[in-house]
Amino acid sequence: MRSRHRHDRILLVSHSSGAALGMLFAEAHPEKVAGVVCVAPVISPAEQHRREYAYNVAQAARRDDKNAQRELFEIGPPPSRTSRLVIRLQRVTERYRGVEFQPHDQREAAASMHPCFGPRA
Repeated sequence: MRSRHRHDRILLVSHSSGAALGMLFAEAHPEKVAGVVCVAPVISPAEQHRREYAYNVAQAARRDDKNAQRELFEIGPPPSRTSRLVIRLQRVTERYRGVEFQPHDQREAAASMHPCFGPRA
């Protein structure tokens, strides 16, 4: 991106668990990075899973969703014993729209923060 847009330094936009990678890259290569924007950073996966589980339990109770309550009981509170349980937990969270997965135009969002990400020529 730096050479394509003829900029020595870029504004690095990172999301979720990529935020840690973005920060590590910026720390290792400060001459290449003008700044880092972390969108919905996951700094502690364990804490995220605890909050997700609590959110889902509260939503299942509020909605009297017996299927979700049964599934959450089977999953159990974090830390999860397997990656399959983490995936099951995330699926419950998605059903309750705890995490919105909507298509976004990352280029447009980045362009609003720095001109090097502007429209393609």
